[in-house]
Amino acid sequence: MPIVSVIVPCFNVEKYLYKCVNRLLEQSFQDIEILLIDDGSTDNTGGLCDELSDRSEIIRAYHKDNGGLSDARNFGLRVANGKYIYFCDPDDYVENTLLSALTYDMESINADLSICSYYMEIVDNVGKVLSSQAYSLDENLFLLNQQKIREYLVYLHDQSLVYNAWNKLYKKEIIDKFNLKYKKIPIGEDWEFNLNYLLYCNRITVNKQCLYHYIRERSGALSTSYRSNWFELRKDEHKCVVEYFRMLGILSKGKEYLYRRLAERILGCLENEFSKLNTKSDKLKFAYIDKICRDALTQKAFANMQPTSMKVRLLSIPIRMNFTCLVYVMMFFISCVRNKFPVLFFVLKGHR
Repeated sequence: MPIVSVIVPCFNVEKYLYKCVNRLLEQSFQDIEILLIDDGSTDNTGGLCDELSDRSEIIRAYHKDNGGLSDARNFGLRVANGKYIYFCDPDDYVENTLLSALTYDMESINADLSICSYYMEIVDNVGKVLSSQAYSLDENLFLLNQQKIREYLVYLHDQSLVYNAWNKLYKKEIIDKFNLKYKKIPIGEDWEFNLNYLLYCNRITVNKQCLYHYIRERSGALSTSYRSNWFELRKDEHKCVVEYFRMLGILSKGKEYLYRRLAERILGCLENEFSKLNTKSDKLKFAYIDKICRDALTQKAFANMQPTSMKVRLLSIPIRMNFTCLVYVMMFFISCVRNKFPVLFFVLKGHR
């Protein structure tokens, strides 16, 4: 039985899969199995999974009908044999010490969860890094009981270290014992899983080293997705997390953070209205932006948050004043920056 099962959900990632898997094969910690879960890809991803499996005895390829990220990860959990579980996204890559560091930290104090810091990057079409931002701590953390975990949980959220799956090592025993699975929800699958997993953690380690490279965007292949119900989804997500914080007894401590997080995501909803895939007329866009700005929860979020950047501070002023015309103009300008200067856009967005 391997110590670590690495689950890689794969869907139409033929351009990036080799680099991801080669970095996993180069790990200094080699007591692992790599599970490539082809989630009904329509390109050559499935063939590459088989090819990579033939190259190494520690790689196993599986093929399934398309069911989405959550379904692919759950499939990986069912076939995994390791003591620990690590999830890696196939269009990102890792440092060759990631698994050794996470495993060492986990076993040094018999932790239930091991977390590492990471880089968020923008790359060009040949993989050259155009922008890199570190999400890390000044020192390693060893939280040795539930009281300490709850004491630091808001801080770890605020450092963007809780949301994602790919900077964490999990105990399979906990996942199996409490039947934890990824839910098929519109947004926040990682976060929802992590919040539930944390309920059963008594010890956590957080490593200050940036060991994962999260590719936020690839220049020339920017996301143009549009969701007409993005704002409603964000409000529902906020309400769920408020209940989770209340259940843990940390709502009072985390209230400002939650309002700030919601306000920043509402700005994303406003930006979303200028997606190229939004076919609404300018009049309807304006009306929906006005609706978002005047929503009671929007006003409450912006009234109670404390901006951490000048950009958010400036953008929040017309929203608090219900000055929809200025909000519309500012968001239109931001969308132009995104289209013409994507690297600058994501650098600024990363520093919200």
